[in-house]
Amino acid sequence: MNQVILRGRLTTNPEIRYTKDGDPVASFSLAVPDRMASKDKEGNFPADFIKCVAFNKEAEVLEAYAIQGTEILVTVGKLKSGSYMKDDIKIFTTECQIIHFEFISGTKPREDKK
Repeated sequence: MNQVILRGRLTTNPEIRYTKDGDPVASFSLAVPDRMASKDKEGNFPADFIKCVAFNKEAEVLEAYAIQGTEILVTVGKLKSGSYMKDDIKIFTTECQIIHFEFISGTKPREDKK
């Protein structure tokens, strides 16, 4: 079974691109606190930075409402791995494909998207 549940904050505004067929794709990183680790001097848990990608309606909602710092709960996601060659070196990738998510706090339309 490949199922992911994450709660964290976007580290940047989602980067939106479109497929050849015009379908939206949102890419971003999610800072997810590691609550199993010890807190630092400021009382914060260390974070893992998870690369995420969302498609279609989920990408449209993220584009319209999410900005850096927005907290979301990925309720249904899956890990995808891949690889590519760069300068004759094989680079391995892992990302969370978001199938469904929820905003943790209230949202309003992004000022730059009105």
